[in-house]
Amino acid sequence: MWTWLDELEQMRNEMDKMFRDFPGQRLITNGKPEQKRYRCPVVNQYAQGKNIVTEIELPGVDKNDVELRINDDSVEVKVDHKQESESKDEKKGTYRYEAQSQSFYRRIPFPTPVDSKHAKAIQKDGVLRIEAPKLQIEDKSGRPLQIG
Repeated sequence: MWTWLDELEQMRNEMDKMFRDFPGQRLITNGKPEQKRYRCPVVNQYAQGKNIVTEIELPGVDKNDVELRINDDSVEVKVDHKQESESKDEKKGTYRYEAQSQSFYRRIPFPTPVDSKHAKAIQKDGVLRIEAPKLQIEDKSGRPLQIG
């Protein structure tokens, strides 16, 4: 027999499942709280003069591993970063090979339309910085509109 409590319980379970892997959630492991790693880089966006600036923290990521696509209302960032290392010790007879892969995709909307043709991006000290000039609207006063 169905009751509204069953539906409420199902909704609670779905919400628990949704927040279980939320970035930055504190976990308790072996009785000690530990901070979970972020799956998505930190993104900051702000207006600076006539530009909209978007900064994305990508430490250790080479600019060749980053793909950007921009239009007047958003910027898309795709990262496919692979890192490999190997070491050999002939005396001990050991060989060690490590490989890591990190992928990331995000579409970041701009708070106001921008002139994507004049945008520029630079990556320095682990931060990708995208500057896009705000789109200038020619006539802000409007025009008369006749009612038909």
